[in-house]
Amino acid sequence: DGIAEHLGVPLPVVEDALGLLSTHDLVRREDGRWTIE
Repeated sequence: DGIAEHLGVPLPVVEDALGLLSTHDLVRREDGRWTIE
């Protein structure tokens, strides 16, 4: 079992998220929230 199965998140969703993070920067804004640019 992978981590995705334990979290109940479909694997394609996880892969899409990782794909976004690999092509975009995860930036912490001044208000403390995280945003993808």
